[in-house]
Amino acid sequence: MTLQLLFQREFVPGEGLEARPVNMLRDFIHDFEMEAEVADYAGTLFRGVCDNLPDIDGKIEAHARHWKISRMSLVDLSILRIAIFEIVFAVPNMKPAIAIDEAVELARLYGSTDSASFVNGILDPIARSL
Repeated sequence: MTLQLLFQREFVPGEGLEARPVNMLRDFIHDFEMEAEVADYAGTLFRGVCDNLPDIDGKIEAHARHWKISRMSLVDLSILRIAIFEIVFAVPNMKPAIAIDEAVELARLYGSTDSASFVNGILDPIARSL
């Protein structure tokens, strides 16, 4: 759910960034039936990524050799943003190995053939730098 919301956020015109995450999350939960616990966790991730986006993107740029965020696949970028939020900003922080494994698996499922290694190649040095 969080991956879908972050991907969708890049394409939503109009509203200010402050209102957009709240409205998108509300609409998504309304449109899709899901357990409250899943919706709560996904909402925490989504709001957390949105609230910390400049810092998260700064970490991506600092560790992405020869890649600018504007050139990255939106799927890969969204996966990276979720994992970095979980590792660095979430309270309590997720163990880096778990967040990286989940991100790599999402990249395998939803990204290109190179996405898993790309995501791992950026997340591993971020985790080691903590």
